[in-house]
Amino acid sequence: MQVAILIKELELIMKQWEKNYYITSIAGVTNGSSLVVLSKGTQYTQQSYKVSESFPFKWINKKWIEGFHVTSMATAGSRWGVVMSRNAGFSDQVVEPDFLYPSEGIHRRWDNGYRITETAATWDQYALILSNCILAFLGRVCKLPPKCKNMKNFAI
Repeated sequence: MQVAILIKELELIMKQWEKNYYITSIAGVTNGSSLVVLSKGTQYTQQSYKVSESFPFKWINKKWIEGFHVTSMATAGSRWGVVMSRNAGFSDQVVEPDFLYPSEGIHRRWDNGYRITETAATWDQYALILSNCILAFLGRVCKLPPKCKNMKNFAI
């Protein structure tokens, strides 16, 4: 039954992608339920998502190589959901996992222009995504990507 539900969800999301709707937010609760918000008019050009029982480090690294960036992340119960998008407006991203108290690592990243753009946690693990933002030049108008608009000292 679980596999059938996941296949049905994938089919629904793929139909929306064909209509140029993209995942802009996901959320989950401890009982395993989740909510996916899809929006039209985003800057994204392609998306991929993964649901897994552990934080998907290898999958994220593979997608970074393919030109995707993490644009939404959540947990539902013990499962991780990560959405990655092309044309997200980030020049680079890093993961700060929960192995140590992250303050020192986060401050080091901040000093290099990174800002926290996603965070999620299960009862025993959390992860932060830090991103370096780039300016998008649309004609002659210079525009910040949506997740970067409230950031200060972004890197170009």
